[in-house]
Amino acid sequence: MLNIFLIEDDETIALGIKTFLLRNSYKVIHAENLKKGKELIELTIGEYNLFRQLLENKNRTLTRGVLLQKLWDIDGEFVNDNTLSVAIKRLRQKLTNNTIIKTVRGIGYRLDD
Repeated sequence: MLNIFLIEDDETIALGIKTFLLRNSYKVIHAENLKKGKELIELTIGEYNLFRQLLENKNRTLTRGVLLQKLWDIDGEFVNDNTLSVAIKRLRQKLTNNTIIKTVRGIGYRLDD
């Protein structure tokens, strides 16, 4: 599990050497920790990598196929299309502002500012 901290007063997300701005921000510390407020949120590696992909492409829709290719071995027998749906659902449940991740029906997902 990765430790995720919430910070209410910071609108910058730092992911590695990249910086992201979001209205309801989450700040990534040491490329593994996320901050926004004082509440601790734990993410799995998969959830963290999914959130990172959405952050790196904020305000752009990522297709389900692209996300599956970037995050899982799409050729592997253990991964199917439902894997992404479950990961998105779990990530939304853990984020205090679960409306930040938008579903683009029939296409994929987008992280909105």
